Amino acid sequence: MSGMDEFPYPLTVEGPWPATSTKILTSKLQIYFQSRKKSQGGDCEVKICEQSGIATVRFKSEETRDQVLAKGNHSINIEKQVVKLKVFKPSDAENQTQAASGAVSWQICLYFLLFFRCSIVLQVCKYGWVVTLLFEEFW
Repeated sequence: MSGMDEFPYPLTVEGPWPATSTKILTSKLQIYFQSRKKSQGGDCEVKICEQSGIATVRFKSEETRDQVLAKGNHSINIEKQVVKLKVFKPSDAENQTQAASGAVSWQICLYFLLFFRCSIVLQVCKYGWVVTLLFEEFW
């Protein structure tokens, strides 16, 4: 049985991590989210994307995941620093990103179209839109 099958209920976790190894961070998050007392959590696995620094915590039960979300405020100690965690369902992240960045992205694209000679390439990615501006020579 693979990890995703055994732990099918994900949460996304972000935080201003101090410069530390992925192994240490994974361990700290694992201990925290497994603790019913600290996080309202339970049996879980933690994966961290090294490029983005975003962690995914997967739980065995939907009830446990929902209890972690209901707790609200989460923080852990890493290298003598208290790190406040932002914890949310992955689908919520996509909705937040699209809603927050949509209007601004289009305003920026319009600005560049009006004031510079450029082409705009729009691509959909996991977290929303990627806008690529291809500049020609300035006027």
